Amino acid sequence: MRLMAGSRSRWWAQGALCAVICLMAQGSPSAQKIDPKARSIDDRDFLPVDKAAVSIVSDQQMDFGQIADRNGSVVLGLADAIVSDPQFIHYGGTPYSAICTITGDPSTAVDVSISTAGSNGLSLSNFTSSEGNIPLVAATLDPSGELVLTIGATLTIDDAQASVGAGQTVSYTITTIYN
Repeated sequence: MRLMAGSRSRWWAQGALCAVICLMAQGSPSAQKIDPKARSIDDRDFLPVDKAAVSIVSDQQMDFGQIADRNGSVVLGLADAIVSDPQFIHYGGTPYSAICTITGDPSTAVDVSISTAGSNGLSLSNFTSSEGNIPLVAATLDPSGELVLTIGATLTIDDAQASVGAGQTVSYTITTIYN
């Protein structure tokens, strides 16, 4: 077969395009090399083991007791007590520190953070726990896979926005992940 003028360059262009497409489909040559020491996918001890899902259960909600509708802040400590009340706005009721249980893989590290959104003139901040100030980094679950945290915080009241009456709430979300 005889090539006509101009056909040869078209043939080379088509051949080069085919080579590029074939290389793209196969990946780079180094990615295709097989390590003779590598284990096959059937060797189960080679595959990573899935961790148990980390979970949190609230054992006791945080409660600051009775607070006056005035500007100020109170600090709830870790032993079910108000430990700071510089504006004298706590006037009764029984305060409770929050208690939660985190479960997951035994003896593994978790990170714990708390987020909150102020509402009705109430806001929470400066969270502390039985393991240290929150956020916690690399808190370790015990050999049974549990970590019980007692949590305290600072409650700040803005009387211009605060609602009067019992049962006022401010919510917070505890998040934990494996470290």
